[in-house]
Amino acid sequence: MSRDQLHDETPLRGFDDLTAYFARGNKGAAILGVGTEHEKFGFDRATLSPLRFDGPQGIEALLRQISERYGWLPIYDGEALIALEKKGAAITLEPGGQLELSGRIVTRIEETEAELRSHLSEVAEIGGRLGQRWALFGMHPWHDTSEVGWVPKSRYGVMRDYMGKQGRLAHWMMKMTCTVQANFDYRTEDDAMEMLRLSCTLNPLVTALFACSPYKMGVATHEVSSRMAVWQETDPRRCGTPPALLSPEARFSDYAEWLLDVPMLFVRREGRYIDWTGRSFRRHLAGEYELTPTLGDWELHLSTAFPDVRMKSYIETRTADCAPLPWLLALPALWKGLFYAQNARRSAFALLPDATPESVAELARIARTEGLSGTFRGQSLRDLATNLVAIAADGLDDQTDHRPSEARYLAPLLGPNGEAYAPAERLEAIWRATDGDREAVTEAFSIDRWL
Repeated sequence: MSRDQLHDETPLRGFDDLTAYFARGNKGAAILGVGTEHEKFGFDRATLSPLRFDGPQGIEALLRQISERYGWLPIYDGEALIALEKKGAAITLEPGGQLELSGRIVTRIEETEAELRSHLSEVAEIGGRLGQRWALFGMHPWHDTSEVGWVPKSRYGVMRDYMGKQGRLAHWMMKMTCTVQANFDYRTEDDAMEMLRLSCTLNPLVTALFACSPYKMGVATHEVSSRMAVWQETDPRRCGTPPALLSPEARFSDYAEWLLDVPMLFVRREGRYIDWTGRSFRRHLAGEYELTPTLGDWELHLSTAFPDVRMKSYIETRTADCAPLPWLLALPALWKGLFYAQNARRSAFALLPDATPESVAELARIARTEGLSGTFRGQSLRDLATNLVAIAADGLDDQTDHRPSEARYLAPLLGPNGEAYAPAERLEAIWRATDGDREAVTEAFSIDRWL
């Protein structure tokens, strides 16, 4: 979920203003950056029950003490402390209290590593004193939605009521899942659309590589990424892969057209969210409603669409489960190697040539159910993913700029035999060895374990 932004009150004059917003992201010859975001689950250290938001040992107390001890600026929604900001980074909360770090834009993955280690150390230190434990899974392994509270954030109240009517697992998506995503710049419209097409094509392989949610409510789901399965029953009008993005001729206008038919959730005026659930942005842009459409309305609407790859004034890759620290660093490294090296792009496209909406949907189903053990049209997903990691490593080698290659960050994606290896496989092995013991599983995936 996106953090609140200042509302841009510039009136929208027509469709060209929507595509001009994307064009503002064109970086030309500027140095391209990388941003990384991840979420994690909080547990009571003694009982391993989900954390409450309020109370002396709750999530709000964690935010308050991090702010006071480490100099983060507190952000409130009414009287509730719901976010922190510092030097271009933000700590925010997902609807079920999942703690998210939205990292700074950097040019090197080692900068992301330093930021992540600092953040996780702060959370571990303060959380430990509060009797909390934070862990990195793609899906909450044990509890039901009824056992997890709602963060008192205004926009989540609107989303909770509306989204619950759109898909039977929408509340599972909101409260019980965690992801790691990486965000990237683009130089031109052509560059952006090629990156979007590449992401749409490869997203299923990334799902298989980063799968880390094979359990739900304490039992095996027979899906290595239950998180991605949940997205299939969240809201089909705002999720999945927009078919137009797979066309080599796709433009900013094609993405904008898709967004115009994604139902609205809300608008913001004077700092307050106004429920506009189900309204059409196309009609809003045409001036058919009571409020003048603004650029801030468009920015807010972009944040309420949840495709597998999303464009704002940058590109967000969104199909990876959250997993322990090495995988949090591997994701931005993987996409950086693929996106920012032309030779790597060409090789990556060649892995799955002539992708169509139907083939991508088929591959995505196999990836979230069977993972790397699956086969797609005669090809092993493990082999495809292994080749993808090698292509990304070559791409990172091409971007060294006289510094050590960042390909070392891809190491967690390969097992001892050099083949692709997913964190779900590690989770399943520990689960089997301990008969699903909560203490042992949580310890293996806790943030403390990986610092």
